[in-house]
Amino acid sequence: MFKLKKSENQSAQTESKTSLSTPSVATVMMIRHLSKLESVFLNLKQHPKFQAFFKKVSTFSSQHIAIGMGGVIVIAGFMALHKPINDQQYARILEVAQQTQYVSSQQLAQRVLQRPIEDVRLKHVLKINAAVQFEAKRIQHYAPIQTSPVKTEFEYPEYE
Repeated sequence: MFKLKKSENQSAQTESKTSLSTPSVATVMMIRHLSKLESVFLNLKQHPKFQAFFKKVSTFSSQHIAIGMGGVIVIAGFMALHKPINDQQYARILEVAQQTQYVSSQQLAQRVLQRPIEDVRLKHVLKINAAVQFEAKRIQHYAPIQTSPVKTEFEYPEYE
């Protein structure tokens, strides 16, 4: 399928002088490697031990493959959430715990800091960041109240 003979490779090099659409050296090398992989795969497919395996693999539908890939993604995400935190993330928790603008987030960060550092995971940092963003959206900032100058003397209206 991807096999190039020496004569084709030489003709491709001579055509490169006249044509702009000839493959580059990297492309030719990649095609050679793909053809080697293809021959290895075909040899494995003909081997009796692997014939049963390839029959099972060929019966999988695209739905099975998609479900399997989805499962791998979910497992990888679960594992990523349970990684220990680094110094920058710990500093972020300390920063949220010391601020006073977002009280609920501050309390959450203080509860997380009560745990041993080995037990604090990435999911806790993400939960704190989400709480800060949620609280920042909920807080309404009002303009300062403008006060009129206070009259110190009572003025009577003039009657005519």
